[in-house]
Amino acid sequence: MRTRPQQLKKQFFMVGLLLVAVLAGGWMINVLMNQPLNQAKVEVPQQTIDQHFNQAVSYMLEKQYQLASIEWQQLLVLNNQIPEAHVNLGFSQYELGLYQSAMDSFNQAMEINPYQANAYYGLGICFEKLGDIPAATGAFRSFIHLAKKQDDPFVRKARSALWEWEEELKPPLTEGEGVSTENVQKNIQPEPVEQGINQFTPQKPSELLLDQ
Repeated sequence: MRTRPQQLKKQFFMVGLLLVAVLAGGWMINVLMNQPLNQAKVEVPQQTIDQHFNQAVSYMLEKQYQLASIEWQQLLVLNNQIPEAHVNLGFSQYELGLYQSAMDSFNQAMEINPYQANAYYGLGICFEKLGDIPAATGAFRSFIHLAKKQDDPFVRKARSALWEWEEELKPPLTEGEGVSTENVQKNIQPEPVEQGINQFTPQKPSELLLDQ
């Protein structure tokens, strides 16, 4: 049978161990929280970035959008500050029917570069697929405003979509009030919209894509 002094000694010993454990745990948490700030930033060689970038583009051109998405994500693990990579990931996800994920990717691109025009185009086609025409309208208007080349085929697509949506909102014309039957029946068709997204054509290995 243990004496009271022995029991007290054991209790003091256990309290001491607990105090050491708490202090050690706090120290470890502090080290882990501050570790990224203390470590030197690891620079990824540009050649590695280019390899992932060009491989992802190749997959997209081959319409292998699942493989392209994986490649874009691997690139973004190495460097998540490339807006064009977020945009192209968004277009790959769009082609896979992952519209919400695609919108997240486009928004990520715009957080890095608010003037990334094709990210607004991507948002527009996603909103259209989701049936939110007012939001799609706003996105397309922003895209047209930011686009560097107004003769760009995607600018024409956006204008054509805006024209169609505006026409759908107009009340139907009725004969009378100066409107002839010929004008009522006349249907001005918008410019045909080409199929596919295909907004990327890199000119050289290190050149970023989708430069609107």
